[in-house]
Amino acid sequence: MGEAQGEAWAALSSLMSGICVCGAIGLGLDALLGTRPVFLVIGILAGNFLGVYLIYAKYFNAPEANARPATPAVAGWSKAALVAAAAPEPHPKAPELAHWPHVMHASEQGERDHAS
Repeated sequence: MGEAQGEAWAALSSLMSGICVCGAIGLGLDALLGTRPVFLVIGILAGNFLGVYLIYAKYFNAPEANARPATPAVAGWSKAALVAAAAPEPHPKAPELAHWPHVMHASEQGERDHAS
């Protein structure tokens, strides 16, 4: 759910930033040219259309952009590199923990050495 929510926030921010940036440009042109609401309205509408187009181009137009790589990116490997699927090997146990019931603590070894 987190990935879909992230994509939704990215789409919303693309739409809102298009409206705000183009609207600000329109407001600046209105202040320069003395035409109060004309370029502001044009800028807001243009920003809305550009934001919708950007969302369409990013999420609906390019299916290869939405394809997830088979493996995560690793330094020196491309994201599209495929790794042969194999059963994961178990993590090797630390040698001192492999024989845990029979391992003596350092303080116990010192006591044993002094007792003999």
